[in-house]
Amino acid sequence: MTIGARLKQEAMKIFEGLRDRKAKLQSEYDDLQMQVSQKKAELDAHVDALSQSHERLLNYNPGPVGKLLCPRCWVVNGREHPVSIDPSPGRDDVLRCNACHQKFSVE
Repeated sequence: MTIGARLKQEAMKIFEGLRDRKAKLQSEYDDLQMQVSQKKAELDAHVDALSQSHERLLNYNPGPVGKLLCPRCWVVNGREHPVSIDPSPGRDDVLRCNACHQKFSVE
């Protein structure tokens, strides 16, 4: 084999290594693009849900005593979950939501 042919053969090996590396990088890039798209869709959904929180705040009705509704569940998720009254020995009673486990102190 001539020196030129040998160098050509080495050039081909170098090219094949680069081609394989390019294919691997392209695959990693495609996977990353998919992850970014999924994360973006997830964040868009959260932003949409949170953008409705002001409207829910304006429409929040705590309900009558005995059927009080959790303000957190309503404002955050638009869900109506009752709160229960946990009498306390101190001055304030505590309202507790069984859904989100938030506690609210009331006088």
